[in-house]
Amino acid sequence: MMPDRKRTWDKTPQAQEYRNKYTKEHYTRITYLTTPDFAERIAKTADEAGISKSQLITNALNEYLKDETGAE
Repeated sequence: MMPDRKRTWDKTPQAQEYRNKYTKEHYTRITYLTTPDFAERIAKTADEAGISKSQLITNALNEYLKDETGAE
């Protein structure tokens, strides 16, 4: 079982501004459209694994790309 992941970060407007700036500089947003049923399956699976939906999808894509390229 995964440990409880309560977010304890600073919630001030300045801290949020910093997180938004960091995210914009280091990540790219990808929009993914799917059916409500499949989105529900993704959410349930991620919740059961104790990870975010984003991390679940990233893990699946990394596994797929590793299989496709043969890279470790």
